[in-house]
Amino acid sequence: MPWLVLRIVAQAAATFLASTLIFDVVHVLLHAGDRAEGRLGRGLARLHDAHHDFLGSDLQVRDERWRANVVFQHLPEAGSVVVGTLALARLVHPVALVLATTAQVAMLVRRLASRGRDWHHRPLTRVLRPWSGWFVGRDYHALHHLHPGHFQGSALTLVDRVRGTSLPLGGRTAVVTGADTSLGAALTSRLEAGGAHVLRLDLPRDLALVGAGAADEALARADLLVLAHPVAALADQDLAVALVERHRALRRAALVVPEVWAVLPPDAGSGWRRVLRGLFHERTLTVRLLLALPGDAPARAARRLVAQAGRGARVLVSGERAAGLAEIVRLALRRDVETAGAWVHRRSLSAFVDPARPVPCRASA
Repeated sequence: MPWLVLRIVAQAAATFLASTLIFDVVHVLLHAGDRAEGRLGRGLARLHDAHHDFLGSDLQVRDERWRANVVFQHLPEAGSVVVGTLALARLVHPVALVLATTAQVAMLVRRLASRGRDWHHRPLTRVLRPWSGWFVGRDYHALHHLHPGHFQGSALTLVDRVRGTSLPLGGRTAVVTGADTSLGAALTSRLEAGGAHVLRLDLPRDLALVGAGAADEALARADLLVLAHPVAALADQDLAVALVERHRALRRAALVVPEVWAVLPPDAGSGWRRVLRGLFHERTLTVRLLLALPGDAPARAARRLVAQAGRGARVLVSGERAAGLAEIVRLALRRDVETAGAWVHRRSLSAFVDPARPVPCRASA
């Protein structure tokens, strides 16, 4: 009997999630209608715009538009997921089917009662790093309202992982250190090809110079900071941390938390690994680790790394895949131990990351 209950609950959850993928496909098609040549596609896309008018790109709710939002968004969404659930009727237990359908109807009733202000559709003043890589939360869905062509999953991020729509680059500004290195140059070219405006930073070689120069304008504008400069020396690692914290301080008032890509070469020391592991798990930053392993030419490595980021990965691997998987396992297993070490290391740099003290770098487009 307990196994039957567990099976029914598991089937109900799987049915519910699978049915949401039906709407995700519809959702993708609705946004594709903006670029369609036919009247039908453009007309349906305009109806869906009612949802984005309700929760605008400023992430504020316009309550006067809740009825149009319910009619053109929530009712079609509920209908598509119920149809998807019923399509699975022969594959699951009848009780599981009833549970999944009941949950979907209950969600619709809750949305109607709240006039569209469910958990994913409330005003936000700050979008943190999404808490999950596979499930859609409020921050993930908020990113969709900022970038309508991306982050289109409703309950699962699967549709974005398959389509590679988890990394909007068009109209964003990226700052790249080490742009004169082979991988840095390739990443710069790849980001520019994706539509990003890239600024290259020339770094000082001495951490003691932090606070004596200015690249604040570049860092304040940057949505993305790419650390591609060599970090073999401890001074280079400390400078990288100072840049990250400076970037975070300058972007404190931004709507979305800043994003940082850090290249982790095979010969990186344990101190640098500890720092990156600590930053990786913070929600006030979106940190991606780039494992640059032997086996790929720079251009191919950059193409693979950016493509993986587009599929939602936060540990990006180029080169030998077996070595990359081994490194990912090591990063996961040592998470708790290394986070404490990273915190101590970052605290020791607090004198260098005061928002009133700029980092001495020269920026060039």
